[in-house]
Amino acid sequence: MTMMEKELEKIVQEMKAPNIAIIGKTGAGKSTLINKVFGVEKAETNTGWPVSRDFKLYTPDHNSVDTNKPINLYDSAGYEANKENNFLERLFAFIEDKKNEGLESQIHLVWYVVNAASKRFEGFDVEIINKINRLEIPVIIVLSQCDIVSYEDIYKLKEIMDNCEFKKAYEIIEVAAKPLEINNQPIRQAFGLEELVNKTVELLPTIYSDAIVANQIVSIGDKKKVAWKYIAAAAATCFGAGFIPVPLSSVIAMTSSQYGLLKAIAQLYNSDDIIEIIQPISGQTITTALTVAATGALEISASFLVGLFPPGFLATEAAAGTIAASYVVIMGLTYTSVFEKFSERRLTSSEGKQEIKQFLERTFTEELNKYLKIRVTSKEDLNQIKENFLENHKRK
Repeated sequence: MTMMEKELEKIVQEMKAPNIAIIGKTGAGKSTLINKVFGVEKAETNTGWPVSRDFKLYTPDHNSVDTNKPINLYDSAGYEANKENNFLERLFAFIEDKKNEGLESQIHLVWYVVNAASKRFEGFDVEIINKINRLEIPVIIVLSQCDIVSYEDIYKLKEIMDNCEFKKAYEIIEVAAKPLEINNQPIRQAFGLEELVNKTVELLPTIYSDAIVANQIVSIGDKKKVAWKYIAAAAATCFGAGFIPVPLSSVIAMTSSQYGLLKAIAQLYNSDDIIEIIQPISGQTITTALTVAATGALEISASFLVGLFPPGFLATEAAAGTIAASYVVIMGLTYTSVFEKFSERRLTSSEGKQEIKQFLERTFTEELNKYLKIRVTSKEDLNQIKENFLENHKRK
């Protein structure tokens, strides 16, 4: 494993996994919410990993409980009328058990889902939230299916909730997880999901922010924040202590693992299924370019790389680290922009492999041209590139 691959793996391993409990009555829309926010389709088929009588565990990677997961979603069984007390007892026994397992296992946040179409918020709901509040666990009340309820009815429900004066910080967020359709034609788009993600990030301790941003699928643009960490870590491996460029031989070994950066960014955007298409589009690797340069020949087919090599390159071999870092950042930013655009496009269209390939080829060229002038010679350069990259996203 190269140094670059080790740094990328380290970032992923250090990503702390928050534990979110999703609680609500049967039919409140909990499973649909999990799927639409985190892309966990198995939630809607109720095939999660059973962890207690009343909770199933879902994770965005859909793997088993033995996997090192980026986020844990505990979906409660819906409670039925006249069985509230039994549910209440088991619910808090589960929360207490998770707390006893330690900080990493305890429930960090609750989504309390209320079906707005039911037009009901009862004493039992208040009792649950108050008990959760007393455990110092923040609660977000999610009003689901708000697209089929009148503004007046939603206002009345929220007024009842406000009058409860819950003690712990909480929010009431109106959500429609799916587009409202008539005759298979959407008449109103989904809404509230991005607000739910943002509030979740705000209420959780900051160490869990990256995991939420990386695994949610409703705010594609926010994934740039995590992608930049991958890019900066990969670029930094082209330098030694004191940010001094490393020799040519080490650069060749490290930058040959460009595929690792590509894969990390693709997984971040849930798009690793198109790596086999995007990888050939990327052109020659820096390994090829540097090997050719080291023999004195700068005539390479990936012409944009030629500009990265300064005159007299062979006389200043240590400059290879600077060249490699510049290349890694250029390619990392390009990959990120391409996957972002592809992810946004995939949300609204279904295309064949040839159409996807044409889109990626065109987009890769367009995005690459935006970043070709980037040069990395110091930490300050990386900081400025980061600021520009993320600031441009905010303006969109």
